[in-house]
Amino acid sequence: MQTLIINAHPDPQNKTAYCTNRLVDCLTEKLPDATVLNLYNEDIPELTAETLPLYGSVYDEKSSLSKREQQILARRAELIEQFKAADRVIIAMPMHNFTVTSRLKDYVDNIIMGGQTFQFSENGPQGLMGGHKALLVQSSGSVYSTGPLAPLEQSYPFLRTVFGMLGFDSTDIVRAEGTMDPHIGPDVAVERACAELEQKLPEFLD
Repeated sequence: MQTLIINAHPDPQNKTAYCTNRLVDCLTEKLPDATVLNLYNEDIPELTAETLPLYGSVYDEKSSLSKREQQILARRAELIEQFKAADRVIIAMPMHNFTVTSRLKDYVDNIIMGGQTFQFSENGPQGLMGGHKALLVQSSGSVYSTGPLAPLEQSYPFLRTVFGMLGFDSTDIVRAEGTMDPHIGPDVAVERACAELEQKLPEFLD
C-alpha cells in the first residue's frame, strides 16, 4: 500500500503561519512511510499556448521535439507514474478564492491523460484508477461545510469530479475550517481536523 501526500500550499516550509503545513505534519506523523510531494517546490508543467499541443493529440509524435518539450513530456510521465503507483492519494491544500490552488490545478492537468489514468469509450471517459482512494485535507479561513458560505465552496466538488472520472473508489474530505473565525481559530481548527483524520484514516487506508 503506497500513500502519496500532495502538499499544495505555496509556502510548504512555513509550519508556523499556515495551517495546511501543520496538517501535513499531522499526516506524516500518522503515515511515516508516505511520500510527500510539495507542489510549489517541484517542476509542474503549466498549460500554456506553448505546451498546449503536448497535452493532447495535436502534435505529431514522430516529429522532432525541442529539448524543453522533451523535458515537459518526461516530467509529465514521471508525475503520472508516481500518481498511478499511489493506492491512496491525500491532497493537503488551503482554499484559495473558493477553489484549489493554481499549482494544484496545474498538477491535475498533468495527471489526467488518456490511456494512462482514463480511457475514451463510446459512453464517454472511463477511469482506469479503480481500487484507489483520495482524501482532501483542506484548510479555510471561514466555515464552508455548512451555513451561508457552503454554496461557494468549489474545491471539493471539483476534485470529487476529477477523481470520480478517473475511477477512484472514493473521495472524502477533512476540513480545518474557521482558521480566521474568532470563535474557532487556527489551533482549534487544526486540532479538530487531526482528530477527524485519526478516525477516518483506518477506513481510508483499508
